Amino acid sequence: MILCTSASPEYFNDYFDLWVSQCNKFYPELKKHIALFKPSKEDIRKCEFNGVDVTDLSDFIDKDKPEREYFFAMRWLSMLPLLETKEDLLLMQINCIPIKKQTFVDFEEDQYRMGHFKKGEVTGLSAQIFHHSTAVKVVEKAKEIIKSPPEFDDVMDMWMRNNFSTKFELCVQRVTEKDIDIKSYAHWIITRSGNGPVKIENDAKLGILERFI
Repeated sequence: MILCTSASPEYFNDYFDLWVSQCNKFYPELKKHIALFKPSKEDIRKCEFNGVDVTDLSDFIDKDKPEREYFFAMRWLSMLPLLETKEDLLLMQINCIPIKKQTFVDFEEDQYRMGHFKKGEVTGLSAQIFHHSTAVKVVEKAKEIIKSPPEFDDVMDMWMRNNFSTKFELCVQRVTEKDIDIKSYAHWIITRSGNGPVKIENDAKLGILERFI
């Protein structure tokens, strides 16, 4: 299995150090890959120093300063250079941080989602594992939507729910500034989205995550 992620320049600067240190701590045996938009030579050197392969996906985005929805779509497209390996791919947001090692087991479904509680159910797109055949289809869909990406992940989420069988497991905890401990089920943590009525900047969200490391 290969662990993969993607990041906008902003998210790379804010989250890469924490993400890679925790991933290397708990999953040293896994290959790691990141897709970036026009990475600098320094960015590439930083990734390679930490054992992370880099792909520049800027050819798929016909803008010098793309809006955030392009980076939502780029997450799915980040699996493209890994398809030739035919391995299972653990695709995650760069701000989804491992806090203890999870033992992965085989699953019959097309995809396995590491979910969190939201409105009384286990859901989420923070981290998921795709079988090779599923990853191929997701990448093809990503090539379509990145031409004119939707504002949020909901469209891709619904498309995957309608086209793939899914196994959900509760193993991600959404942490806030009010949380004081980690739930026993949590192997990964992520902050809540900053899209609500109260804007949460990345440095504040990073601070929340670092409290539990």
